[in-house]
Formats: sequence, structure tokens, C-alpha cells
Amino acid sequence: MVMHLSPDRTSHLPDILARHTGMPVLSFENGMLLEAGKVYVMPPGRVMTVVDGKLALRESDLTEHAPSAIDRFFNSLAEQFADHVIGIVLSGTGTDGALGLKAIKDRGGLTIAQGEDGTAPLFSGMPQSAVAAGAIDIQLSAEEIGPRLALAIADIRRSDQSSATHDAERSERLRLEIAALLHAQLNHDFSGYKPSSFMHRVQRRVNLLQLANLEAYIDYLKATPAEATLLFRDLLISVTSFFRDAESFSAIETEVISALFKDKSPTEEVRVWVPGVDPPPRLSGLTVCSAGRAAAARFPGRRREKRCARHAAAPGRFAAPVRA
Repeated sequence: MVMHLSPDRTSHLPDILARHTGMPVLSFENGMLLEAGKVYVMPPGRVMTVVDGKLALRESDLTEHAPSAIDRFFNSLAEQFADHVIGIVLSGTGTDGALGLKAIKDRGGLTIAQGEDGTAPLFSGMPQSAVAAGAIDIQLSAEEIGPRLALAIADIRRSDQSSATHDAERSERLRLEIAALLHAQLNHDFSGYKPSSFMHRVQRRVNLLQLANLEAYIDYLKATPAEATLLFRDLLISVTSFFRDAESFSAIETEVISALFKDKSPTEEVRVWVPGVDPPPRLSGLTVCSAGRAAAARFPGRRREKRCARHAAAPGRFAAPVRA
């Protein structure tokens, strides 16, 4: 569990949770191995990620214009565990969590937001931001999230067992049948799409709809025209990781961006342009690199830089200035 808490504040969340569950409730410690059947709570004033199945903690950046601890945590989970992640955003202000949930969804995981029905969130900013970003699969009341989480975990285990014992001939036949239905309904041919990636996305839809098997999904696809569009969107997911090509970004930062900022005065501006590609992730990555370079050079206006990096992730933004 990750929350926004001041580093000066003592969190009583582990004690509160321990009264309502039989599972051990632990405060995160650096290097702690994630284990099933345990609840982990992030301590105040920290940013947490997961590296090689272990928790990595560091001090939070107090100069950030808006907190991003949840985005960073969700993004690391998506990178580590892909379609085996279930991300849930509850009550909270701001937009933290939206980008991280998008990363989980794009890697095939399940995303849930606390909705307005039943026990609604006291602060709806974070759930609504995630919904607006297209990052949410299901909106549920607080009372409904627990049972749905249990079903989702069972679906993941069933999918893993099915993959281990799958019939290759049956899987290929069903894949081509689903691709043919998409072609007939949307005029897009996915028969040449990487089979494993295609079936991962299909299985995600099967689990999300709580269907028994692929045959049931095909029946649902035939009877529900809107489902073809939803599967189509899942198949055309965008890459949300800012630094997916780590070596390339490292070279750009050290060899290109450093030169762009050389001899710049505090009043000058650097503009980053990314032509001919899906803009949000790559532009955001370059903007974050540029903002970091500006901060390292002791330029003022750090909050402006970070705000620019966040705006660059908005759909449709093709260029953004980094204020020196």
C-alpha cells in the first residue's frame, strides 16, 4: 500500500490494517523480498520501487511540484510483473497513479478505481484522473473491490495453469477465429500479429469479462459488437515507459542534452521536438531528461520543469519547452 504522507508524520496505517486482516502487515524496508500472503505499507517520506522482486526505498523528493510515489511504484510493478499486476487507486487528491495504472494496463495487468457507487471516495481526484486517462478497466465501490480482487487473482492462476497445459492446435485455431472476427467487424487484420502477444491480450479480456474460456469469449465477441473495438484498443496499446530504451536515453542525455544546455542562461528556453512517433512516452522521457539536466546545472525554476514534464505526457502534445 502506497500513500501520500508527510515525512514528519508517523503513520498508524500498519496497526489499523492489522486489526482487520489475519495477514501479517509489514512496513516496507529496503531490500525486503515480496512474499505472498503479506501486506506491505510504505513508510512516510519515501519513494518505493520493485527491483528483481525486492523493495527498493529512497527518500522522496520534497521539491516535486506534485507527488509521484504511486506512479513510480505502479510503473516498476508493471515492468517487473507485466500481466500479473492488479493496480487499485482509492480516494486521494491530485493525479498521482494515473500514469502508473496506464503502464499496468498496457502490460496486460488489471486496473481498478474506486467509483462513486456505494462507498464513494472522500477525495475523488486520483480515481477520476485515472479514469480520464483511460487507465481504468473497472470502477467499483469500496465494498466491491475485495471480492473482485479475489476473482482476479483466481483468473490469473487459472490462466497460468491453462498456459502450462495448453493445446497448441486449439489455441491457434481460436486465435485465427478471433482475428477473423476482428477483420470482419473492423476491417483490421491481426492474423499476422505476434501470436503470444495476441493471445495475452485476448486472455486479459476473458478474465476481465469473467468468462469461462476462449470459446465463451468468441461467442461473446460475436454477440457484442462493441467488444471488438475494446479488444482492438487493447491490441494497439501504447508504450508508456518513459525510458524503455535505457541505453539510447542515456546516450542522448550525456551527449546531446548536455550540449543543448551548455552556456544557457537562466532566462533561456530549450524546446524538445519529437517528430513522426507516438508523442507522449518519448517526449515525456526527453523532457524529464532535460529537466534533470537543467536542475543539475543549478538553473532556477525546477517546479516549472517538472510541470512541463507532466504536461508533455498529455495526449496530443507534440512539443514542450523546458525552462532553463
